[in-house]
Amino acid sequence: MTRGIAWAVALIAFVLLCVIGFTSVFERKDVEVDIPASGKAATNRFYALEGVMRGMGLAAHSAHGIPDDNESLVLLGVNPANLDRGDVDDLLGLVADGSTLVVRTGAPGDFDRGPFWKEVAGDAGLVPAGTGCLAIQGEAGEKSYEWCGTRVTERASARIDGLGDHKGDLLVTLHYGEGQITLVPSLDPFSGRGLDDPVARRLVTRVLHLDNQEQSASLVYRVDGDRIWSLVFTRGWPAMLAFAVLLLAWAVSRAVRFGPLLDSPGDDRRALVEHVQAAGEFLYGRDRGRGLHTRVCAGVLARARRIDPGTDCLEGELLYARLAERFDEAPADIARAFQPPVDANAFRESVAILSRLRRHA
Repeated sequence: MTRGIAWAVALIAFVLLCVIGFTSVFERKDVEVDIPASGKAATNRFYALEGVMRGMGLAAHSAHGIPDDNESLVLLGVNPANLDRGDVDDLLGLVADGSTLVVRTGAPGDFDRGPFWKEVAGDAGLVPAGTGCLAIQGEAGEKSYEWCGTRVTERASARIDGLGDHKGDLLVTLHYGEGQITLVPSLDPFSGRGLDDPVARRLVTRVLHLDNQEQSASLVYRVDGDRIWSLVFTRGWPAMLAFAVLLLAWAVSRAVRFGPLLDSPGDDRRALVEHVQAAGEFLYGRDRGRGLHTRVCAGVLARARRIDPGTDCLEGELLYARLAERFDEAPADIARAFQPPVDANAFRESVAILSRLRRHA
């Protein structure tokens, strides 16, 4: 057997060994992975509940505002303490006409704010009685469901049904006009994956009376006035922060320079000084002062050569050295004064030195 055939046999044997090892170790399993909600399921907390109710033959639809029609059931998914007076009047008007409203009790401090709780709590004598949990027992093999929230106490005449203990009710149904209001400690059983728990599904069926096939339900997952502010403060703060930084930078760039104010010229000379400054700014702005600098240099040289004819044949360093000796200036300053200025500071320094030479000449 040649060397090539031996290598081929060894390679085939290695591949077969890898395949046999993989098939013997590999085990196929079905794994459930929770993925984040997207689309309508991410914005509508009652998206799954709506599908369940429609599957049961009920007329259910999601809404992002207080419904206009007389629905037999309204499930409110926002904090009622944040509703304005108009929305509260529309909502309680539906209940007074015979609808059933299911709403979260909220925090104990919510009873002191918002027109909804002032209306309902005053009518039924509702008083917050702290927080607690309600353990709902399941069937054999099922875990009990913990439903936690704010306890309330109310007048006996206002109450239809309640579920709680001697410390107060966590689930209570109240009379209001021709309809009724059901207060629940939280909306977890109605939202998202809360329906996966069998005890929670039976709880939802009981609270919403899903066995009544003739009712129509409106699932209010948001109200426009409440949603915009929650979006601004929970998701819009990066944009607000960036806008504030840009606004501050623009204000600083437009602000007046810090420091003491310059003395104003006298009234008798102000007009002349302003005209001279305006003329100088105009001449400097035409070519960044190069033309004006050339004219000043020419005038100083012409005046110096009239006084000292020996400078007529000198140029460059020799000329600067002759002028420095005659006018008692540093040769480097003279050379810098006759160089074209690169910026406004260099222009001012050059003109200042040339002005001294002109005065000495």
